[in-house]
This record gives sequence, C-alpha cells and structure tokens, in this order.
Amino acid sequence: MTDQVSKPKGRFNRKALAAVAVAIAILAAVWYWWDSRSRESTDNAFIDGNIMQIAPRIPGLVARVQVRDNQRVRRGDLLVELDPSDYEARLAEARGRLKEVASRRTGASTNLRLTTAVTGAVTDQAESALAAVRAQLTVLRARLNQDEANIRAAEANVRQAEARRDAARAEKQRAAMDAERYRALHKKDEISKQALDRAETEATAAAANFDAASEAALAASEQRALAQSAKTATEASLGQAEALVRQSEGRLREAQSGPDQVGIRRADVDVSTAQLEQLEAVVRQAELNLSYTRI
Repeated sequence: MTDQVSKPKGRFNRKALAAVAVAIAILAAVWYWWDSRSRESTDNAFIDGNIMQIAPRIPGLVARVQVRDNQRVRRGDLLVELDPSDYEARLAEARGRLKEVASRRTGASTNLRLTTAVTGAVTDQAESALAAVRAQLTVLRARLNQDEANIRAAEANVRQAEARRDAARAEKQRAAMDAERYRALHKKDEISKQALDRAETEATAAAANFDAASEAALAASEQRALAQSAKTATEASLGQAEALVRQSEGRLREAQSGPDQVGIRRADVDVSTAQLEQLEAVVRQAELNLSYTRI
C-alpha cells in the first residue's frame, strides 16, 4: 500500500519542476529581447547613429566646455563658451562711439533750435536798425541842405552888410569933411552957427551909422561862420550816419543769411542722426556677437 501511494507524488514533483523551468526560460527570453532593443551588437565595430555638428557663428578661442562625453542635453543648454574679451571690448568701443555721437546730435539739435529762434529776431532787429539810421540819414541830408541855404543867406547878408558899411564909411568921410569945411567957413563968418551945427550933427550921425554898419557887417560875418560850422558838423554827422547805414546793411545781410545757417544746422542734425542710427546698428551687432560666444 505504501509503494502505490508514493509513486504518483513523485511524478507530480517532476512536472512542477519542468513547468517552473519552462517559465524561467520564457522570462529569460522576454528579458533578453527587451534589453536587446536598446543595444547594438556587431562583429566589425561599425554601428549606425545620428551625428549633430556644432559650429560657432563667430571665430574665437574656446574658453570652457560645459558638457561631458555622452551627456544628454536639451534645447537651450549651454555647451561651449568662447573667450568673450575681444567682443566685450568691441561692444564697449561701439557703445562709447554711440554715446559720443548721441551727445553730438543733442548739441546739433540745440544749435538748430537756437539758430531758428534767433534768426527771425536778429533779422527784425537789423531791419529796424537800418530803417532808423536811414531815417536819420534823411534828416541829416535835409539839415545839410538847410545849412547850405543858411550859408548862402548869410553870405548874402554879409555882402549887404559890407555894402552898407562901405556906404556908411563913405558918408562918414563926406560928413566929416563937410563939418571940417563948415568950421573953417564959420571962423571966417561966411556961414551961420546953425549951418555949422547941422554939418557937425550930420558928421556925428554918419560916424554912428558907420559904426552900426560895421557892427552889422561883423555880425553877418559871424552868422556866416556859424552857418559854415553848422554845415561842417552836419557833414560830419552825415558821414557817421552813412557809415552806420553801411554797417546796418551788412548786419542785415548777415541776418538774412540766417536761413542758410538754419540749413547748415539742420544738415548737422541729419548727419549726426544718420551716424547715430549706424552706430546703433553696430552696437546691436556687437551685442549679438558677444551673445554668440555662448553656444
């Protein structure tokens, strides 16, 4: 009875072991298949793969490499750094030139505003000054004409006064001679005392008339001298006024060149603006080049 019971139990154990062995073999085959999917095996050491070449946009010396061999990287990761010294210097130089040109453009704009504002005022002032000196010149020319007329009148007065003086001198001399003759006749009792007195009175009056005529001639001469002095002063003032007119005309021409000055100042602004835009582009390129040192 014992032998009959033990035989079926041994057959069951062998079947169970065989089933476990088959399961293990299946699991091993599945694991090998899964693992071999990510591996390549070859007998001649050649495999297929994807190669990505990396090249810098600018020339330079490599300063640092930020990755190791076979390291997994993602988009945007820093791989290599080039020496940025030259590009930093170029960027600093470009920014300095940009600042200089910006300052120059600011000055040019200020000069343009000032020139534009001053041009109109200077022109108006120059025109007013020229009108004033021209009016003064007109007045002085009229005064000169009046002075010349006064001189002519004074010369006529002098001639008349000298003629009256000469006539009074002749009358004085005649009256004096008559009085002398009448005195001689009165001593001889040939004329009356009344006739002598009348002759002496006429001589005294002729002498007084001569003195008055001499004074009038002297006054006329002095008046002529004053008229001539006035004319000389007017001529001097007229010369000064003419010089002022020429100066004012020159200032007006200079002021009228203001629009040309405004054009020059505007051209300076345009040139500096173009230079500024060009240097801004240079700065942007220098900033890009500096950024390209980080790959």
